[in-house]
Amino acid sequence: RDSPAWNPPLTRLHRAMGCSNSHSAPATGPTAETVDETVETAEETMPELQTFSLMKNAPGCTGMFWRANPVNGKKGGNDNWPRDGAQLKGIVHEVKGARWLECKEVKQHGGSWKACQKDQWMPFRYSQYYLQEA
Repeated sequence: RDSPAWNPPLTRLHRAMGCSNSHSAPATGPTAETVDETVETAEETMPELQTFSLMKNAPGCTGMFWRANPVNGKKGGNDNWPRDGAQLKGIVHEVKGARWLECKEVKQHGGSWKACQKDQWMPFRYSQYYLQEA
């Protein structure tokens, strides 16, 4: 058939990398200006890790188990769950009106920072537990 091939739209990153929709013209390499612009854009969109302490305002358990991802229900393992006085580093999300921390690192009281597994989350408030900015 004589119909032209479908050319998907290019993103800003594709253009910065020198990609082209045209199959007849060779792609040119990125310029220093477009590479710098792409790097700045990527840095602007990277979420910032924030640090919180696991606190409680009533007696009870000695910590809180990890919770599943409130968006998709997937859950990481329960290893190294935060005990009383632990600190958590992660990305803050709001899901269905509630604040959640997507945990990236945990530091038990008196310990050192350890990486979290994927899909280990903490609600900002649950029963006697709450997260307080460290």
